Amino acid sequence: MRITVLAIFLLLATGGLFADDGISIKIYKQDRSTNDIRIVDNDETKTFVQHLKDIINYPSLLIQIEMEGEVDLQFDVNDQKKASNIKILKGFDPLADEQVVSAVQLAACKIPQNSDQAFSYYLQVSFALNDALKQQQKDGTLKEKDRICLCQEEHMAEKAETKLAPDSQNRDPQYPGGQEALDAYLKANLKYPKLAIEYGIEGRVVYNITVMPDGEITNIRLFKGVFRDCNEEAFYLIKKMPKWIPGTKDGKPVAMNVVLPIPFELPK
Repeated sequence: MRITVLAIFLLLATGGLFADDGISIKIYKQDRSTNDIRIVDNDETKTFVQHLKDIINYPSLLIQIEMEGEVDLQFDVNDQKKASNIKILKGFDPLADEQVVSAVQLAACKIPQNSDQAFSYYLQVSFALNDALKQQQKDGTLKEKDRICLCQEEHMAEKAETKLAPDSQNRDPQYPGGQEALDAYLKANLKYPKLAIEYGIEGRVVYNITVMPDGEITNIRLFKGVFRDCNEEAFYLIKKMPKWIPGTKDGKPVAMNVVLPIPFELPK
């Protein structure tokens, strides 16, 4: 059966149970050579969908204002098992859209590749409120899920196995003056967003950055967000940072990736 992309999300309008987290996910698969599209509900993608459910948060602000909706998304998986050509076909809210896009990027390595055919995937993620979510929001017990999925853990394990022993020839990048100086910079320059204060939002925004051989910061990528305004403030703080002391390998400066957390803590 052939079906247009615009019609895909009219398929199976019912189904997909909601858990206490309010997140329901359906995934569809398209053979690009024939344009045939079908819903996928087998072992091939169950691990991937479970990863998504494990790391997609129902944004606290959207629960507070009782906002529900769906995010429809299209993406491919390249030969390095990473999500590519990600397109939001129907957005819900920037906070929800960001949750879905970043989750797909983190979990894409769990989709098995098919060497004989090229596929595109279509994802429908529904956000629906329930009594449990509302009560957690009211009680202040709503917890954010860990955004490190198994893909990231495996990658970190591989890095740990090959990590160079720290010595005078091999070292990681660091902020000028070290961690104490970095903490002082954040404390002096961080401007807590007014809306985040109003809604009592706090947590750690985590970015992946690349420190080049000359100490320049490039490739700033959001890994774990808290709230849109906090995410943006953290981004600007990183952009304004002075050059770092670059990492070295065999005594020579090289480009290295750094995981950089930016804490947002409300005054007690």
